[in-house]
This record gives sequence, structure tokens and C-alpha cells, in this order.
Amino acid sequence: MNLKLLAFAVILRGLAAGQVRDGVSVSSVDARITIESRTVPVLIRLDTTFLGATPLIDLAVTPGTHLLRYYPSAMRSWFSPPVLETLFVEPSSSVRRLLQPLLAYHLTSEPYGASVMSGDSTIGVTPCVLSTADTMGVITFSLDDYRKTEAVFSASGPHIHVVLMPLTRPGSSHPLESLSGDAPRRQIPIYLSTAATIITGFTAVYLKMKADSYYDDYQLTGNPSTLSRTRAYDTASGIALAASEISLLTLTFILLSR
Repeated sequence: MNLKLLAFAVILRGLAAGQVRDGVSVSSVDARITIESRTVPVLIRLDTTFLGATPLIDLAVTPGTHLLRYYPSAMRSWFSPPVLETLFVEPSSSVRRLLQPLLAYHLTSEPYGASVMSGDSTIGVTPCVLSTADTMGVITFSLDDYRKTEAVFSASGPHIHVVLMPLTRPGSSHPLESLSGDAPRRQIPIYLSTAATIITGFTAVYLKMKADSYYDDYQLTGNPSTLSRTRAYDTASGIALAASEISLLTLTFILLSR
């Protein structure tokens, strides 16, 4: 009988101190916490426990001071470190946190060193990182002698890379601009060397055919003057062939230097 009374007293004491919910004993002084995000889902770690992604509704936590770590799930990278926040929870309280995380966008340009602006605010010089709570917006890249370029950033893509186009102004020394403005003049050496290669090549072939023709006549007639002409045409053909090879080498050098 005494053992039954003792067991009954222990049960009553347990019921007074806490309650059983879903098979787990929960203290009556435990607090409840709800964590939500204004923008993108946020990954939550409370002290050493990973809770998951927001929204986290009505979770039981022990009263006291906790360390809350969170970062946007879409921006989990080396340039988006977690945000640390100290959270104090009183016994039997209900705490609600509405987070507005900063998103980190990695900005690069080609060439690098471009100034980046968002509205009237200067962000920095590429490569740089834009930290903002906005999930979408427009930024402007500017660099001397290059056109201003606008790009749209969004939470779905943390990396923004733009290729800047050079300005085409009269008298500009930019190599691309000089190619476009002086194209006819710069092409003259290519035209001349190509024409010289073709003309000297055809000349070498023609002179060689003439030399072969006179040699055939020499074999039939044995005339010494015919043999002399054969030698003259062979020499001229060799000179024309050498000139053709020099022109071809010149053309190759010009094309490779461009």
C-alpha cells in the first residue's frame, strides 16, 4: 500500500511540474518560438542545433539566452556568411522573429575595375559584393572609354557578370576603334601581298611551261638556241617562284600579327 501511495505521489508531482505531449515530456515553463522571413527562405541554427528553413512555427525551446545563426538558403556561399544574433527567451513566453536577411551578390566585369552604382549609391569597384535586403534591382557599371551598362540582379542568381563595350568616338586610341575607323587603310598590305603571291605564282607556272615547251623543241630539233631559251625561261620561272614564296611569307606574317 505504501508503495502504491508513493508511486501515485510521484505521478502527481510529474503532472504538476509538466505534461506529456505526443509522447515527449515538456516542461510547463518551456517557451515557444516562431521564426519567419520577409523575403527568401532562411536556414536557421539555434545554438548547436540545425532547425531547418523558415518558416519555423511554434517550436519549443528552453528559456534563457540562445545564439541564433541564419543565412539565405539561396545565397549559401563563401561571400554570404551567416548572421549571428543573440536571442533571449523568457520562461513560458512566445517569441516571434520576422527576419529580413541581407542577400549578397557577387559583381564582376570585363574588364575589371568598373564602378558599380545602385541608384545614387556607390557600391564599389569590380570585383565587389553588394549586400542588400532587396531580392531584385538594377545596378549600373561604368568605366572610362566604355559604355555604361545596366544589369538586373535577383535572388535566384547571386553572380552578376557583365562585358563592357568600348566607346566608338572619333580620334579614340582604343585598338578596336582604330580597327573599325582605319579598316580600309590597314587592309592595303594584305591586298598587296595577296595579289603579289597570286601574280608571281601564276608567272612562275607560265614560265616553267614555256621552258618545258622549248626543251621539247630542242629534243626534236637539237637547235642550240632552243636550249638557250629553255635555260632562260627556267631561270625566270625560278625567280618568279622565289618571289611568290616571299609574298606568301609576308602575307602570313601580316595575318599573324593582326
